[in-house]
Amino acid sequence: MKTEPPITKIEILKVPGCPMVDRVRATVRRALDRCWVRAEIEELVGDYPSPTLLIDGQDVTGHQWGECSACRLDLPTEDQVVAAIVRNHA
Repeated sequence: MKTEPPITKIEILKVPGCPMVDRVRATVRRALDRCWVRAEIEELVGDYPSPTLLIDGQDVTGHQWGECSACRLDLPTEDQVVAAIVRNHA
């Protein structure tokens, strides 16, 4: 009996109009193409450091953040996203 691989939960946290979100979306797409995993991607708009990328609830960059809107310049790299996906499927 073949079992389906687990679904990776990906969340992009953002404030309205964040100009960096498109770069994060593109990074996520490239990383998923490399990993061949099933993923559920959700974008949440609110009072977040923006953009923040969570994979299975963990910030991909490893930083801790509070609940405040702020522009993030430490965007995750494709390698960081791939590593987070692989780590959660090991």
